[in-house]
Amino acid sequence: MKAFKLSMLLSMCVFATSGCGEEASPQGSLSPMASRSAPLEGTVPWSVNSSMESERQLHTATLLGSGEVLVAGGNNLRQGYIQAAELYNPYSDSWYPTGPLNFARWGHTAVELRSGQVLITGGMSVDGLTATAELYDPHTGTWSPTGSMNVARLLPTITRLDSGKVLVTGGYDNGSILTSAELYDPSTGTWSETGSMNLARAEHVATPITAGQVLVTGGWNLQDGVLKSAEVYNSKTGQWTQLGAMSVPRLSHTATRLYSGKVLVTGGAEGYADDTVELYDPYNKKWSVMPSMKVPRVGHLATQLYSGQVLVTGGVGEEDYEASAEVYDPGSNAWVPVGTMNQARTYHTATRLPTGQVLVTGGQDFNGVHKGVVRFSP
Repeated sequence: MKAFKLSMLLSMCVFATSGCGEEASPQGSLSPMASRSAPLEGTVPWSVNSSMESERQLHTATLLGSGEVLVAGGNNLRQGYIQAAELYNPYSDSWYPTGPLNFARWGHTAVELRSGQVLITGGMSVDGLTATAELYDPHTGTWSPTGSMNVARLLPTITRLDSGKVLVTGGYDNGSILTSAELYDPSTGTWSETGSMNLARAEHVATPITAGQVLVTGGWNLQDGVLKSAEVYNSKTGQWTQLGAMSVPRLSHTATRLYSGKVLVTGGAEGYADDTVELYDPYNKKWSVMPSMKVPRVGHLATQLYSGQVLVTGGVGEEDYEASAEVYDPGSNAWVPVGTMNQARTYHTATRLPTGQVLVTGGQDFNGVHKGVVRFSP
């Protein structure tokens, strides 16, 4: 049974005239039948780490050059919109505060620039959807405003290109879903419009592939519903090219580039928990169906390990939130269960550390928003 559809989870917040505050958190729009929160099991490769200072969902986690992880923004029912940021030291398993954002926000995007600074863009602020952007300097631990995007965006995609510029695509605007894309130039701190996608998209995924191109898959819009289409951005021409469609429409799925250059796409069919998997080959521009995951998922995350395997964590299952995890092995073309996290979670983050471990932070399940942190050791 499909308990509920994840598509448009945020639409009541995005399209409401009053925005989304403490009483209208995305948490309130989720209603799985039960919570699944399993204890860690003796031999599985999960360990409980020090907790963050704040419960967070729809936040960002960015690996810094120092090996530390910068966590910023998000929301929870206790604090509402979160302005605070904190740093995780994986070597001492400790959290400590760093400078707060200039604007509290959730549903924003973050990427590390070549300079080592971290760019944060858009999201939902206390004043509504925002186009503002800011830079974190890891040397001073402070944030400074930079140029604002041309339009406000909630849950767009963000990709650092080979040139060092940053591509942002789609997302929610006030009352609409966007086709537009824009480029941030770190050397000038300004944004410029680039070619628009062929379809408006929110809750889609962008994955860098070959020759400076970016693959965009799935998502949804008001006219077409959940999308099975895919398109590629050419950073040299600034134009988009439509590709052959995926086997099923997907929303809040994952798309991970493998060492082979191919892209592994998992879950989220029609915006429901789904176990289907497919592979995009950018060299012959074809899709192929792959072995299914062990557990149907939507709103999960996928993280490539140094081995080339792909770790999938959490999400929403057919009847409840998921604490389970599994690994895809390209060598054997098979999925292997790898135990359970200590809490079920979606809207979490998963960051590969320099040690090869994966740090999972925050998120929510039926019991609320988490500040708990776990680590996966391959």
